[in-house]
Amino acid sequence: MIKKRGLASYILLSIITSGIYGYWRIHVLARDMNIMCQGDGKKTRGFLAYFFFGILTLGIYNLVWIYMVGDRLHDNAKRYGLSFREAGGTVLLWFTLGAFILVGPLIALHIIFKNTNALADEYNKTTDDVSFQPPAPARIERAQAVRNRDLYTATTKTPVKAIPDPRAETVMVLNSGDTVYLQRTGENPKWFYAKTAEGNEGWCFAGHFKKSGETGSWNSGTEQTGEFCTAMTNTLIKEIPDPHSVTVKRLNTWDAVYLQRMGDNPKWFYAKTAEGLEGWCFTAHFKKG
Repeated sequence: MIKKRGLASYILLSIITSGIYGYWRIHVLARDMNIMCQGDGKKTRGFLAYFFFGILTLGIYNLVWIYMVGDRLHDNAKRYGLSFREAGGTVLLWFTLGAFILVGPLIALHIIFKNTNALADEYNKTTDDVSFQPPAPARIERAQAVRNRDLYTATTKTPVKAIPDPRAETVMVLNSGDTVYLQRTGENPKWFYAKTAEGNEGWCFAGHFKKSGETGSWNSGTEQTGEFCTAMTNTLIKEIPDPHSVTVKRLNTWDAVYLQRMGDNPKWFYAKTAEGLEGWCFTAHFKKG
């Protein structure tokens, strides 16, 4: 898990430690960026390079380092579905010309910390299991009074949940090809309430079903492609395209999966491992081939 850190703690602890904390923060920032941006072909060097090359180049290396950090954050934002207005040039201008108004370097650091924390939020969602906490009663969705008994077929192995929440208790697990009867829809179109032929009931994730007799899933993307994808960092395969859902398998860097289909949300794709395990993968953590 990548820890979020702000400007206030940087200033305060740097003062208390006579600048030592500031150098430690450079080391941590470089380490976290290399984890979150792994696979982009770049590497952010840490404290030793920043300190010694900064002395040798009379501070020029430090300015280049700051520019490259800002630019790398900007370039990797789209991998996580984000967009940062500030690239390396903006950060560097604040750090140099902004010094004439005194607060410029602090604004530059604020931009770096802010963008790093935004990436950390998205990265942590896809790499950490979140222990399930039963939602408050207000979160349980009121189902609409729609009963039509339409038959739906599971397009993949999928859980049936007690409430429309990926972290909720699993009532049962359906295999690909199993059928359920639609009982009613909820306020969230991603979920519907269904009943099996055996009488079991619960909430189903709409993206894993198609109406019987029709092609394509209810809320799905494309057909299977079988493309080979490689993990660029440690990551998790999830039961449904939600970072809080059950983890099917942990993947290490360079582990491979086969793309089966894309979902409505381009941040996720459905994949299958060589062992036959299937689940949803976070797109930003993979490259084709």
